[in-house]
Amino acid sequence: MDDDVRKPEQVFRDFRGRRSGIIKALTTDVEKFYAQCDPDETWEVNLPAEEVPPELPEPALGINFARDGMEENDWLALVAVHSDSWLLAVAFYFAARFEFNKETSGFSDIASSGSKISLLLLMRLHSMINSLPTVYEVVTRTAKPSREKTSNGSIKSSKSSSKKNASYLDASEQLKLAESQKPSKMQVLTDLDSREDEEEHENTLCGACGDNYAADEFWICCDVCEQWFHGKCVRITPAKAEHIKQYNERALDDNSELIRVFLHRSPPLLSPRCGSASFLFLVAMFFFRHLLLRSIRGGAASDLRSPQLIAALCAPSRHFAFSSAEEAAAERRRRKRRLRIEPPLDALRRDPNAYRQPRDPNAPRLPDSTSALVGPRLNLHNRVQSLIRGGDLEAASSTARHAVFSSVRPTVFTCNAITASMLRAGRLDDVVALFTFFFNQSNIVPNVVSYNILINAHCNAGRVDVALDVYRHILENAPFSPSYVTYRHLTKGLVDADRMQDAIDLLREMLNRGHGADSMVYNTIMAGFIDRGNMERALQFFDELRDRCLVYDGIVHSTLMEAYFKQGMDKEAMDSYQSLLDRQFKMIPATCNVLIETLLKHNKLAEAEAMFENMLNNHSPPGFTAINTDTYNLMVNQRFKEGKFVEAIETFHRQPKKPLIMDVGCFNNIIAKLCENRLLLEAQTLFDEMPEKSVNPDATTFRTLIDACFRVGRADDAMEFLEKMIKNSGESPGFRVDVEVYNMIFDGLVKAGRISQALKVFDKLWERGIRPNMLSYEVLVTALCNVGSLDRARDLFEQMLRSRINATSELSALLSDTFGKAGRSQEIEGLLGGGSSSIVVPQAQQVAV
Repeated sequence: MDDDVRKPEQVFRDFRGRRSGIIKALTTDVEKFYAQCDPDETWEVNLPAEEVPPELPEPALGINFARDGMEENDWLALVAVHSDSWLLAVAFYFAARFEFNKETSGFSDIASSGSKISLLLLMRLHSMINSLPTVYEVVTRTAKPSREKTSNGSIKSSKSSSKKNASYLDASEQLKLAESQKPSKMQVLTDLDSREDEEEHENTLCGACGDNYAADEFWICCDVCEQWFHGKCVRITPAKAEHIKQYNERALDDNSELIRVFLHRSPPLLSPRCGSASFLFLVAMFFFRHLLLRSIRGGAASDLRSPQLIAALCAPSRHFAFSSAEEAAAERRRRKRRLRIEPPLDALRRDPNAYRQPRDPNAPRLPDSTSALVGPRLNLHNRVQSLIRGGDLEAASSTARHAVFSSVRPTVFTCNAITASMLRAGRLDDVVALFTFFFNQSNIVPNVVSYNILINAHCNAGRVDVALDVYRHILENAPFSPSYVTYRHLTKGLVDADRMQDAIDLLREMLNRGHGADSMVYNTIMAGFIDRGNMERALQFFDELRDRCLVYDGIVHSTLMEAYFKQGMDKEAMDSYQSLLDRQFKMIPATCNVLIETLLKHNKLAEAEAMFENMLNNHSPPGFTAINTDTYNLMVNQRFKEGKFVEAIETFHRQPKKPLIMDVGCFNNIIAKLCENRLLLEAQTLFDEMPEKSVNPDATTFRTLIDACFRVGRADDAMEFLEKMIKNSGESPGFRVDVEVYNMIFDGLVKAGRISQALKVFDKLWERGIRPNMLSYEVLVTALCNVGSLDRARDLFEQMLRSRINATSELSALLSDTFGKAGRSQEIEGLLGGGSSSIVVPQAQQVAV
């Protein structure tokens, strides 16, 4: 495109060329385009250099989302929406430099020296762009058919007006019209000439609105730019055209004609298909300036004809909300660097009137996909996960169960998180009950992970036959196949139940169903034969695994090493370990940790150190993760076992080439070891490092430190940790200070001789919404009886009975003996004999209870 002279036709030609290329990529070449945009590869729309402003507006970064995150049609539609946005931005970037030529423009008498923006040129460009369907409409096949164009190539509105308007046609058109009126010429016109003439007129566009030529409308040609216009667009009638000797579309006969033409063309521009925010800004700016000037001057409608008002209306202004293209580009770059750029999801809504294939009622229902974790359902999932991490499984389960009956139902991932936490806590019956509630009663579709958790719970509870029934249910009814994890759980359950042949049969069934040889399944069967003294059969399965897999999990060598070490065959054990190293497998941290644990268990310290150093050197995330926090726990515990406390802290602080982020469990392990060895100062130093490493301490961290402080006689430090714990619980969701922590405080303060301070802490329990349990009352009542504070002990015991907490036999005997020695046995016997039925509970305590 020429940089000196810019016309709407040039910009529209550039717009149409770019649009055609994008449409071809998204329609004709869509398979090739879709295949090249592979999310597994590295591809993105990169930002330009900060110091170099771009020549053209950059495409939006919103298209940098994973291709496999949505359906192909939705993905293409979203790319089309961003393409439309970019095409409009480029077109109006060029349109910002539309210029007047003062020698030929009729505005020279009313425009100021800096006036270069032409409203009519912008109107013409916008109309031409608006006449084409958007890329999104083409890709989604929702483009509305354009109105039919007449094939008649005549420029006449009627026979009566053809002669009147002939003088306003250019020379070529007048010649064609004159020849068409001669019968002899009409007879010799060929069909080819007729078709060419029709095509020429059909391609004629109105310079104002951009619509094609139609035979039933009056048109007029500008003698300066040779551009054709609808008569209604320039407010010229056939009668008025008879008195115009030479028509110039820019030389308007009145200063206010510009306003009248602009007002006349505004309604079509504001049609629903209008997609240019820049042009709408021009409309609003024009009218507000007009109203502002009129209100300031207090003038009437006749003042619109004054040259001063026209000059003010045509004064230079910021049409695109930025003073320059560089400023606009800088603003776009700033917005793109935001953490999250949300794509226009509204553009993906399908046409509600389009035909949709009815759903097959017999088709199996599918589980939720990861795309279901958005909005309120994602917030629910995060809230439940926070409660699980805080150890409050009851609150997590209650939150998810109550959400089933609300408008925000939990996804299958939320349900799996709760059942898995119950499984880790050893609450196997709760796993079964939650599975029944979520997936059988609440009509949530389970996935393969849901079934694996249930199978694992049944196997751990010794109900292998029930687990096998669940496995058969998956084969018969589920819309997916069992996974490797399914066979791992079942094999382990069968081996633990001493059903080795059934485990082998399940292994053969797994292979026959098309699954590959899984190292963990083979390892479970090998361990089963080793525990039963059949080393030869275990080696047979090991050889079968090596024949089936070129690469297998090194954990099978750990099983063989353990078997050799138990038989006193250290050489054979280390030979097996060396054979694994010779294969140079890239082993995951879980496998390496099992090998290190086996080596440390049998005092092979040098080999374990070498393995640890190799893991540190090979750690190169995100390409390969060679070490995790469990590895550090193993090596730190070994240092403490050897009595090397300083080396343990140094090992904890060692980092691979690419740093590894320590989690709270790793900190809790070393802090607990330091507290066990009464190294409280070093433990507190590591506790202070946790915020620097972006690690939040949990309830286990504070319990360990509080208990250690009481054991070394530092009750004040224990109370400080309690205050920090209460503060952190208010800032971290899912982290609560439960009654067990307070019982630890009561016990520590009582042993330190601070009973009065323990009672003050007890009085604050009700304020914090925590209900004391039997242990809380027993510790305090026993301490009060030992120091002779019987009145306070009786009050606490009475409060316990009001709270519907029954006294243990030991506490009842202690109270009877203590009050009997003091000659007050009747007081306590009345409470022990009457129970809580005769005690009136105050209203305030009823609410608290």
